[in-house]
Amino acid sequence: MKQLFFIFGFLVFVCMVICSPALGQQIPLHGQYFQNQYLYNPAFAGNSSFGSASLLHRRQWLGIDGAPVTTAATFDFPFFHEKCGFGLNIMQDEINIRSQTRVSATYAYHLFNDFERASRLSMGVSLGVLNNRLDLSRVRGSTADPKLFRENNNATAFDAAFGLNYMFKEMFQLSLALPQLVNTDFGFLNNTVMPTERRPLNFVRHYLLSARVFLSTRDYQHRFEPLVMLRKADFLPVQLDAGLLYTYRDLLWGSITYRSDYALSMGLGVHIDNRLDIGYVYDLAINELAGHTGGGSHELMISYRFRFFPPNPYTNYRGTSSRTGQRRVKWHPSQPGPHFEKRKR
Repeated sequence: MKQLFFIFGFLVFVCMVICSPALGQQIPLHGQYFQNQYLYNPAFAGNSSFGSASLLHRRQWLGIDGAPVTTAATFDFPFFHEKCGFGLNIMQDEINIRSQTRVSATYAYHLFNDFERASRLSMGVSLGVLNNRLDLSRVRGSTADPKLFRENNNATAFDAAFGLNYMFKEMFQLSLALPQLVNTDFGFLNNTVMPTERRPLNFVRHYLLSARVFLSTRDYQHRFEPLVMLRKADFLPVQLDAGLLYTYRDLLWGSITYRSDYALSMGLGVHIDNRLDIGYVYDLAINELAGHTGGGSHELMISYRFRFFPPNPYTNYRGTSSRTGQRRVKWHPSQPGPHFEKRKR
């Protein structure tokens, strides 16, 4: 346990040293990505013992015209016997005159053994399309300058993402995600305006590194999860998220997160019957937007967990390890909550 505290503390220290104020991000920001990590990382498709469907809606900087509005839907499920998972991620993001739609499918592979509380290494890749549109009717002024805009203000391009996740015995988690792996150029601006690599609508690769520690009381009534995430994009400085997620009896959760030079996030949520999750996050701006956003930023997410497969009575994953005493999984883990054989006396 002391080693976990040391590792987490070291990561936070490194993050604080190398972080500088963030100018902005091109991928949408989410306040509940630790409740649905598949939003950013393809490695989490089918990484749980159940299927999951989620719907998220986020409105940033209320009171500012043209502020970001994001809607996302995810669906993923495991294939336990093949040690893999599949997923579908759909996102709609609007910022002022720009509107972006991303649809991607995911395949993930999970390296783990059949014993409970085993360490796990997961990797995933997402492939899809990204459509970007400019609504010039919202521009105040002339849009006829050929040096600025081309006739085609609707462009679709190929999109890809890659992710890794390592879970150490349900105690420590380290993840890496590379969204927008392909540098997509939508070509809305003329080549003479500025260098290609500096175009505002040339989407750049992102790097997301996150760590999470799982701590529970002896009676498992209370769970504390310190978490940290580093964001980096080409031509942009590093941004740090650091926070704490608290869960009471797997029923209620609350969170507080600091996002460097951006906002302080506070969240609440409830788990209903171990299937339905409802969460809400409020962002209070702490940068130059403080005092100008009116109602801050709001995010609501609803998730539902389900059995994708019925229990499999023919699985032969049974018995107990003679070396560790760990039990093998008896039933197919895609049903809510894994079931284990009782230890033989």
